[in-house]
Amino acid sequence: MPNYQGVWSLSEQYQNASGWPLPPFADAARAVFGGGNSTTNLIQYMSLASFGNTQDFGDLTVARWGLSAAASSTRGLFIGGFSYNTIEYITIATTGNATDFGDLVQARYFPTCSSNQTRALAATGSNSSSTDYITIATTGNAVNFGSYGLTMDYGAGFASTTRAFGAGGDQSGGGKKNDIRYCTIATTGSWTDFGDLTEAAGFTAGCSNNTRGIRGSGAGTSGRTTSMDYITMASTGNAIDFGDMTEAKSYAACASSHIVGTWAGGETNTAGGGDPTIYYVQIASTGNTATWGDLLGTQDRLGGTSSHHGGLS
Repeated sequence: MPNYQGVWSLSEQYQNASGWPLPPFADAARAVFGGGNSTTNLIQYMSLASFGNTQDFGDLTVARWGLSAAASSTRGLFIGGFSYNTIEYITIATTGNATDFGDLVQARYFPTCSSNQTRALAATGSNSSSTDYITIATTGNAVNFGSYGLTMDYGAGFASTTRAFGAGGDQSGGGKKNDIRYCTIATTGSWTDFGDLTEAAGFTAGCSNNTRGIRGSGAGTSGRTTSMDYITMASTGNAIDFGDMTEAKSYAACASSHIVGTWAGGETNTAGGGDPTIYYVQIASTGNTATWGDLLGTQDRLGGTSSHHGGLS
């Protein structure tokens, strides 16, 4: 702590009372990332309370890419992947290898995944328009939830405690999409139109706190994009510009706390097939990303989630 003398300013009093220097973000969240190119079984993790690189967590039961992830506050799920209907789980607070959970209704690569404390949803993927749901606290196979309404891959998934969201995606034969859709997680049935993104984007990723969802990165109609936009999840309407990614990136994975959102790995115009960089934003604000740290390797097409994302109170 600084050795201040005499009369302290308000900021100096705050630093004294808070035990300055502060960690960047006072949140106990842990982010986990699994799989990716080139067909790895690596699971890695990092704290979302301070800047830094990921560390080794353990291994997936099946090495694969094109998977997604979802979580309750205690259990993380790695879902689908190229040519796989596999669901695996980990206990986020520990380290170790993943365990088989069950199977999706159908194999899904690049599914749009979201979750709250009770349920995980896996929508679209493998050019499907259907959605599966999983009860996170148990093990077993997924159950059909209903129709997403679009047939596509690799949209951005995020959630509030009650609503699941899908944003953007790549539609076979139909190009990049700017659609935002939502459903009520506790029910079953079809998804509903929410509004539009500021830019059509596929191969994108998203995250949220309890009130705001952010879509960032991806491939737009003219190539990889730096654009980011956000919605207020309790309402409906079009997305609003948030800021820009530090560099254009696609095939990244997202993980968030209630304070920060991170985009890990992916492909960039400079790194090509794999980039280790992790970028972040503060969700409650707007602005451009900054560097958080690095993955253990140059993964893209990996899955990411956390113990304190927006679907968890």
